[in-house]
Order: sequence, then C-alpha cells, then structure tokens
Amino acid sequence: MSVHRSAPDRCTCTTSPLGNHAPTRPRPRGTARRARMPRTRIVSTAGLALLIAVSVGVGASQADDPVTDTGLSRPTITIHEAPTSLTLREDGRVRLKASAPARPGDPVFLNTAGAYNAGYVRVDESVLDKDLTAVLTVPGREFLGTYNYWAVIPASGTYQEGSSATFPIKIVSPAPQTDPACGNAAPRKADGSRWVCTFSDEFDGPELDSRYWIPQETENSGFTTGTRLQYACALDSTETIDVADGHLELSLVDLGQRRDCGQDKASRFAYGQVMHHQTYAQTYGKYEVRAKIPDLRVPGSQQSFWLWPKTNTYGPWPGSGEIDFAELYSSAKSISPE
Repeated sequence: MSVHRSAPDRCTCTTSPLGNHAPTRPRPRGTARRARMPRTRIVSTAGLALLIAVSVGVGASQADDPVTDTGLSRPTITIHEAPTSLTLREDGRVRLKASAPARPGDPVFLNTAGAYNAGYVRVDESVLDKDLTAVLTVPGREFLGTYNYWAVIPASGTYQEGSSATFPIKIVSPAPQTDPACGNAAPRKADGSRWVCTFSDEFDGPELDSRYWIPQETENSGFTTGTRLQYACALDSTETIDVADGHLELSLVDLGQRRDCGQDKASRFAYGQVMHHQTYAQTYGKYEVRAKIPDLRVPGSQQSFWLWPKTNTYGPWPGSGEIDFAELYSSAKSISPE
C-alpha cells in the first residue's frame, strides 16, 4: 500500500481495506478463503487517515506529612524514571523508590485514571526489592491523548497507604515513514508532474506492522458486519488477520459455534479488519490498493475500502460521514444484474 501527495493541504479522513461488512469467500474446513491484498498502495496530496474493513520530574514524590493522625506513618514513593511520551501500543517503564516504613517484599501498584477520570484502573504491580525500589510496566495504549499515572503502596498493619505524585504520559502517533517506496516510479498527475509518495506497505515482513495498522475488534468498537439478524464479529487472530508471502490476508471464518464478541454481541462468524486511524492521516491525494477478491456468487461476502474522518467533527459515525472508494459484494441483486 502506498500514498503520494503534492501539496501541504490538511484534512482528515480514514480508509479501510476490508470493510465492516465482512464475509469473504469460504475456505476449507468450513472457513472462508482469505481475501489476498498484494502490496496495497496509496497516493496522496496531504493528510488523511487510512481505515482498511508528561513530563514527570525526577524525584517527584508524595508531599503529605508521612505521619498521620492515626499515629501510623506513611511511606513516600519517589518516581526516578518514567516516559514523558509513548507511541500507540508502545509499553513503557516506571522506576521508583520507596521509603520506610515500607519493607522489601511489600507490594506496589501502578494506577491510571479511569474513564472520564472517574476512579482508577490498576495496570501493573510488583514488589519492593531490598533497596525498596521497583520497576513497573506502563501497558501500551490504543488511543491518543495524555493519561495520568501514580504508584501506590497499600496500607498494612504497621503503616498507612503511600502514593507517589501523579505524572502524565502523552500517547502520540508513530513517526511517518522515512522513505516510503510506493512500488515503481510515482504516477504522474494531469499536469505531468509526479505524485510524492507518503506511505507504502508491501506486507513483506513476518507480521503486520503494528506501528501503522490497528486490528479491529467488536469487543472494543461494537461494530459488526452483515445484518441485524445474522452478522460477523471483528476479531484479531491469526485466522482472520495474517501476513504471508508479501500479502495481507483478511479472512471470514466460521468459528463452529456462537461466541461472545463483547458489547452484547455474539456470532459464530468472525472477520478481519485493519485500519490506520490515529497512526496515519492525509487529506486529498491518490490512493491505490492492489487486492485479490474472492470469486463468489452466493450472498454473504463483502469487501470494503473506506476513508473515515480522523476527527468526528459532526458526531460519531455516521454523523461525520465516510468515503467508500470500493465496496464489493458476492451477491447483491439490487445493484447487480446477476
């Protein structure tokens, strides 16, 4: 897949290789054959998102008086190392040191604010070593933004709970590709000049490049494909999303039995869908996708390539719109004479 641009225009949409409405052709053993996407390519002029189917001061610590009105003291926690920013889905490391009355072997937790900053979510835990230090992991995030974290040592029979100062970590998009190839010579525009390549993926690595492609799951998005009575769920697995022999393969599979997909959805069918939302965005331009589509003539299979807005200015889907530059159906008599 490759993208070109010619001018610094700035808008934001998203494209998708295989759409929400997933069924692809059946494969052996009751599954559907994989839709092969050989070397997808996008060509553009400036900034659109592709959908396919804090700083912490070293030494920051709790400022409260370590002795409480209960007569029990409170350990302090000093953050010695923490990332100020991470890219999407990148893990980080936090190194801290506690003070007495905490002891080696005591537990320490890493928390982050809950949705809408209500409550908290525990994201990692460890124990203090002999020097009262510990290392905790910040799990990768799926969405851009700035998130607050803090460390906690729970109360024991000999001391009160201690916590560190809150520190923010900013989640950012990955850096643009340094030298996208876009296949052969860049195509020419009407005036004879060539497009400038801005993104390219030949899927020639051992796995999907998670810096730029985000597998979709119904459990997170709530989206399915099909009808209200019979639909498939988006699933991130090697059965539905795979990279092999220079191709991205997105498949519809029969799970054999109905499975809970989350978001109050359940289905025996699952499909693959990947997107660039939050990782790559461009306005205008030339988008090129090379794909092999299943040759089916029975109802139930659809492949889609979409552009979605980077920002839902007019509300969530469908309020802010979408651009479908290809929707392919195995059978749809209302739009096909067959």
